[in-house]
Parts: sequence; C-alpha cells; structure tokens
Amino acid sequence: MAAHKMCDIVGCDKHVRAKRLCAMHYQRQYKWGDPNGGRTGKPFAGKVRSVTCTVPGCDKPHAAKGFCSTHYERHRQGQDLRIAIKPRRHGEKFIDKYGYVRFTERGHPQANSQGSVLEHRAVMAAKLGRDLLPGENVHHINGDRADNRPENLELWVTSQPSGQRPEDLVQWAREILARYGPATALP
Repeated sequence: MAAHKMCDIVGCDKHVRAKRLCAMHYQRQYKWGDPNGGRTGKPFAGKVRSVTCTVPGCDKPHAAKGFCSTHYERHRQGQDLRIAIKPRRHGEKFIDKYGYVRFTERGHPQANSQGSVLEHRAVMAAKLGRDLLPGENVHHINGDRADNRPENLELWVTSQPSGQRPEDLVQWAREILARYGPATALP
C-alpha cells in the first residue's frame, strides 16, 4: 500500500488534499491566500494569492482566480481583459440586470453598498417629500421598469397584520389610516 503524503506545513501531520496541503491549510490558502490563515508560523513557500487584481493597471481588490470581480466576469465570458474598466461617474445612469434604472450617488440615503440608487424609488421619495418606509414599494403602472416619470409610478404598501383576529385588523387599519389617511394624501 502506498504511503500517504503529509501536509507541507511544519508541524501539521494531516494527509495531503491538494497542492501539497491538507484540507484545512488548503482551505485557508484558498480563502485568505495564506495557509496559516494570518496566524504566525513558518512562512509557506508555495503560491500565495494576490491581494489585488493581477491584470496590469488594475488595482481593484482580488475576487477570484487572481481577478477583480469585473475582470473575473470578463474572463468567464471569454472577453478581452485588456479593455480598461470605466468607472461610473457621480450621477451617471445605467440599467441593472433586472431592467431597473440606477444612478451612482454615494452617500445617498437609499444607496446600496456600491453607491447606486434605484431611480424609481428616488423619484417616488421626491414625489412624497420623504423617504420610503418599510413595507412600501414602487409600482410602474405601464410595466416598463425604465419609465420613471412620476405619473407612471404608484406607491404600493405590502405590510399586513400578523394575524386575522378582528382586534388585529382594526389596529392595522388605524395604523394605515394614520399613515395614509386624508390628511396625508399623495400629491
């Protein structure tokens, strides 16, 4: 019977899984680029994953296989990696993969982690004169997600009471009337 190879990390007596490392050290190498997982110990002489994208001129953070997220997608789709990544300018509009218009505005109250805002939600917030509340959605009347004219947008409320007891329904109705009653009619 052939002898099992042992992990190359000093002090580890586990069997090799891949690339001369045991499963634990291989996972740390894959995840953090360091088989010791940032812990102290003898440095590893093997290949260490780059912290930034390996495409020349790109300094975006590493995401997978040595590429940033943009270059990784280009690599997956067989596109040319040498084409420069055009950063979005403040306020620039684009259509996301779901067909909604977004614009870039870091620091906006409705911005996601990448700094982009769904235009239809911003238009509705301006129409109402306040931010949208939890349970409020914006509906496109004509079904076109890119048509964000104020007259094409409706405010929809998706909240509902947790139970169907009459007391719960009456309390919920009072909350809805207080929020959306005649005194707070939409413009």
